[in-house]
Amino acid sequence: MDDERLTAIETKLMHLEMQIEDMNGVVLVQAKTIAYLKAKLNEVQGKYGDSDGGNAGITNLERLAKEKPPHY
Repeated sequence: MDDERLTAIETKLMHLEMQIEDMNGVVLVQAKTIAYLKAKLNEVQGKYGDSDGGNAGITNLERLAKEKPPHY
């Protein structure tokens, strides 16, 4: 292999490694955000109680989505 070709390959590899490190940082931030949102969701679900009112097996969010607004 000539030096030019080897240098080009090393440069591409360096850029790929930097991209992987950047994407890893993004994934870590997203994982923290998801954990925070899950905790908040559990907090909100706990705030509105766990009584199912005959809707066993579904979450409070699903129950609220099924309820018709008062004007129907």
